Formats: sequence, C-alpha cells, structure tokens
Amino acid sequence: MALSSRTRISLVALLSFLVVAVVLLVVNQRGVGEVTSAESSVSGEEVATEPEGDEDSTEEVTEESLKPVTGEPAKRIMHVPDNDRKEFQRPMDWSAIQITLEYLPLLAELAVNDAVAGDIDAAYQLRRIREICSFAPKDEAAIEKELARTQERVERRRSTGDAVPDEGEPSGFDLTTYPDEKRNRNEIRRLYRSCSSVRAVFSQDLRKQLNEKAQTGDVMARYIYAIWEPDWILSDSVFETYREWQLNALDFSYSNLEEGEPLGLLALGRSYELGLFTRQFPAIGFSLTKAAFDCGLDSRIVEKYVSRLANSDSAHFIDGASVEEAVRLSSQLVTYCQ
Repeated sequence: MALSSRTRISLVALLSFLVVAVVLLVVNQRGVGEVTSAESSVSGEEVATEPEGDEDSTEEVTEESLKPVTGEPAKRIMHVPDNDRKEFQRPMDWSAIQITLEYLPLLAELAVNDAVAGDIDAAYQLRRIREICSFAPKDEAAIEKELARTQERVERRRSTGDAVPDEGEPSGFDLTTYPDEKRNRNEIRRLYRSCSSVRAVFSQDLRKQLNEKAQTGDVMARYIYAIWEPDWILSDSVFETYREWQLNALDFSYSNLEEGEPLGLLALGRSYELGLFTRQFPAIGFSLTKAAFDCGLDSRIVEKYVSRLANSDSAHFIDGASVEEAVRLSSQLVTYCQ
C-alpha cells in the first residue's frame, strides 16, 4: 500500500527533525568540534554496527539437522530445486545458527522461506549470507584474478620470512589460505561454487515476487525488500534500478510505520545504521532499532544487540551521540507503534 505524497513528506520531515534534534543535543553537550561523521556504529567499546547471530549459542548445521520435521512447511514463493528438496523444510533457530560455506546454498533457501513466513532473525541472516558472497568470484576470469592476488600475498609473506604454514591459516569466512597454488585454487573454487548457488536463490524473480507481495500489504515482504539493495553493477540501467529500489524501500518502510508495524522502525533503523536507502547515521539507526524492539519485535538477534549496547557504560557512536542519548530518543520513537 503506497502512502500519499503528503503523508510520506510529513514522515520524512519528522524523521529529519529527529536527526537534527540529536545533532543539536550533541552539539549543546559536547561542542561542534566533537561531532564527527559516521563511519561505524560505536566506539569506546567494540560493538558491531549490525547485529549478528547469537555468539554464545551456536547450532551446528549437519546433514541430520537439516532433515525435515513434522508440521506445516514454511511459506514458499520461489522455485525449489528437485535435488535435496527434503533438506529445505526444517525450522531453525536463526539466532543460533552457525553459517558455513558448505551449507550456504541450503541455508540461503531456508532463510528466504523462513523470513517470508515471518522469522525476523532469518531475515537478518539473509543479509549476512548475501554479504558473504558479495565479493566472491562470478566467473573463471574472476577466479584467476583472485588466485593471482592470493598467490601474491603468499609470496610476499614468504619473502619476509613469515611463510604461510603448510596446514594453512584462516583467511576470512570459512576459508583457508595455503602456501601452494593448487590448494588455494580449490578454496577459491569452493567459494565460487557455493556463492553461484546462493546468487541463484537471490534472483530477480524473487525480488519481483517480494515487490508484488509488498504492494499487496505484506509487512514482512516490505521489510525484506527494503533491506535488499540491488547489486552495484555498472550498466546503463544501474541508476534507474537503484532509484526504483530506493523509492520502493522508503515507501514500504513508511507504510509499515504508518500502520504501527515495528518492522517499519526496524527497516529504517537498519538503513540509518548501514546507509542503505537513507544516509548513514548510526545513532538514529540504533534508536529506531531499539524502538522496534521495545514495540514487541520478536528477534533474539535484535534483543542481544540492543541489550548489549544499551547496558554499556563506555560505548558511544562515532557520529557524535552517546548511547544514552540514542536510548532517550528511542523512547520517543515508540509512539509509532502505539
């Protein structure tokens, strides 16, 4: 459901006013020289810009754990491949899942279906899965370029007397760098194969279906669409593609907000935290995310993130505001869901 131009402008103006209010509050308390632009969420205490899964409790994904359980399967809006069909039906605790490269395509399908069915933590993990594959090679030429860069680093290490050990060492998400080209090529190909399957999940057909569901008023489809920015591929249509997504993302988020849905606050919160379809302003982002949680949002990932940051004595946002100031603003924003 699209908002009227007048309503949308009013909501944008109100949020813009809140942004200015936070900045003025910081200036009054600290002075202009201490207000800096946002590059990450928090300093003083190391806190992630974006909430992640539960680090204290992980559910290891195995062939056995992915087997189906009894009960109604999650809603499905996409084609499911014939192979391994049975593996895609198992409900999961997405706040505790351990994402590994081996099961990345399976988890991508599971997360899509659980997120569409209303699991907010699954939607959080969707973004993480896409980010893991955002810089993975897309073809043979890209594989060779990545291999060349890896071998260059290996040789540089060897020349300084700090050679990569024969058993290898971790080099990013679930990958290992080895001292020899053959094993490094295998690792890069492993990433390529998994992420090729993941990209097939995040298809334009899926985006179109989410858009259609969002247009009919599906609050979860609105949220998933809003936090799924288009791939930045330089082409003749890149500007129009991004513009269409940005306008829809704003419209869907404000529609949820107008209807009192906490997911409207959450979508805007994530956008301000990460600079998606709004400017980046982590303090406002946290305020909106906390307000969504205080409105009854069901997400263990968000709960841990908000609790950890709100109870910190030393953390503050690099954009100038303290956590205390952001918490105070969140108490005003909860009026959107009351």
